[in-house]
Amino acid sequence: MKIKVTFTSLFLSVLLGYVFNNLEPYAFQYKYMIISNSYKVEDEKYAFSLKELLIDHYEQICFGIDESYHKDLVVMHIDSFEFYDNVSSYYSNGMIVLRVGNGLGYVFKGSLKRNECDDSTINEKFYFFAKYLIV
Repeated sequence: MKIKVTFTSLFLSVLLGYVFNNLEPYAFQYKYMIISNSYKVEDEKYAFSLKELLIDHYEQICFGIDESYHKDLVVMHIDSFEFYDNVSSYYSNGMIVLRVGNGLGYVFKGSLKRNECDDSTINEKFYFFAKYLIV
């Protein structure tokens, strides 16, 4: 009898530990982070181009759907954010994270729009290029 109770309590402990470790307690923050492979200019440009792909893909997935489903949609489609073989994507702390290669370089962070009418987030597409054109 004692062995049966011990086994049952051990099984429940493992099951509850698994469930609580795999829960994502963070609500979707409408944010993203892209970590480039290195500090080289080419890697910075590459990471910046991923930013545009990420924003466009997120909008395709979530726009037109009720905001209460956005987190579920992002988590369900997180693998679809891996646009190239050297890019890994995951959902962490309420944000979409893309890591290029080893992820040892620049970090780009930004906000995503909640819907088509959200004017609080501005997509700055020209910042990167202006940075390198100014001499």
